[in-house]
Amino acid sequence: MSEIESRMAELKRKFMARTADEVGKMRACLVQVDAGDRSALDQIHQLAHRACGTGGTLGLCSLSDAAGELERCVEELPANSLPGPAERARIGAAIEKLAAAISSH
Repeated sequence: MSEIESRMAELKRKFMARTADEVGKMRACLVQVDAGDRSALDQIHQLAHRACGTGGTLGLCSLSDAAGELERCVEELPANSLPGPAERARIGAAIEKLAAAISSH
């Protein structure tokens, strides 16, 4: 393995570990959303956006796609509103899809 390949593998490993931790934060944020905290949706969106971009940059397409789907779930909500049961379920499912994408790598 070349030095560049070794460095890329290390970057991917660190990214995967960080993103796995952030999935836990997203789950906790979703609980806060259930309690009426709209700002927790912004945090979910921010974390998903970062995972989408960095995952794509590192060539982790399925992970990037899953994060992008989660990002869109939040973006599609009306501004300053909390998700209803169907939207909340979609966001929760998208978080779990992201978690599964992490596990598959």
